[in-house]
Amino acid sequence: MSGGNFARPQVNLFVDDVSASARFFVDHCGFAETFRTPEDGPPIHVEMVLDDFTLGVADHAAAESMHALGGASPGLPQCDITLWCDDVDAAYERLLAAGATPVAAPHDFVGNRAAWVKEPGGHLVSVVAKAG
Repeated sequence: MSGGNFARPQVNLFVDDVSASARFFVDHCGFAETFRTPEDGPPIHVEMVLDDFTLGVADHAAAESMHALGGASPGLPQCDITLWCDDVDAAYERLLAAGATPVAAPHDFVGNRAAWVKEPGGHLVSVVAKAG
């Protein structure tokens, strides 16, 4: 394979309210915003970084109109964003207080403790720690 080398992978979530999803990840999950367009007014795309992971949230209607992405609308979860933490119970409560929707309360499984919520755009977010 020559040319077209890949680098810097990221995940983009298609959402109805880019501002709400970006605020959730920045204000409550420790991400730092690195890019926003447009710079003024309601954003249609925001990128954030946590450690070496880049997450984007994009307006699904803008993605469909600008890029002809049929099916970019939020729907059934196809994946989750997993955030490792030191205290699953505290992280779960913090995210619920931030407006996340509960999905699965903290529980132990296979040497880990985990919980799931939905962020404002409806995507699953799991918080996980080694059980102990």
